[in-house]
Amino acid sequence: MSKIRSGLTIPEADRPRLKGLLALNLHSLSELRTALESATPRLLPRALARSIESRVSLDYTSLVDVIRLLVTLHWLCFNEAIQADVLAKDLEAAANELKMDPPAAGWPAFTSHLVSLLQLDTLRVTSKAAYVAYQYPRHLHKARVFTDARPVYSEAVPSGPTAFIITHSLQLQVHDDGADKDYYVTLDGSDLHDLREVIERAIEKEKSLEGRLNNARFSIIRTQEQSE
Repeated sequence: MSKIRSGLTIPEADRPRLKGLLALNLHSLSELRTALESATPRLLPRALARSIESRVSLDYTSLVDVIRLLVTLHWLCFNEAIQADVLAKDLEAAANELKMDPPAAGWPAFTSHLVSLLQLDTLRVTSKAAYVAYQYPRHLHKARVFTDARPVYSEAVPSGPTAFIITHSLQLQVHDDGADKDYYVTLDGSDLHDLREVIERAIEKEKSLEGRLNNARFSIIRTQEQSE
């Protein structure tokens, strides 16, 4: 990891993202700032990228990487009480230490645009919302249900099964304390109906809360990817 003046580091995973940000020319930096300035904050960087991809020349994958880095940098400014211009200089020092190519726009222009980007409310709210939303030890990535018919034998096995039972296995792909893990839970038909009732109730409660918050003119940050 590369040390920078404020005591921060650039993780390995963020180095390609920093290279992508440095590669943006003046036009790309300007259109990115304009698009983000008018965008609605989202909880996920990929959702924010999806909402502005039609207004920038970057491809979606590159845009997601750039926004992920900007959200991280914005959170560092807030959490570590670092001024945006100081962090921009720190990034310059770190990039030089890592022998990265200089910005396509040149350091003075790049630094100016970066400071402007880090002052946008869209990124400020997105970074803080992500922090609030993920202050839990476990987060669900994906869920699947596997359904099987299991044979029941009452006589010798060669005679074949005399009945079947239908079972379900719920797979939960979870990010647990810094690691991705899979959990499996066996369910029967009654359990599925119970789960459906619980989930449908939660969806109705979400709709009810959204309606009240909208009536009170509060902004709601969406967790799902929705286009503007």
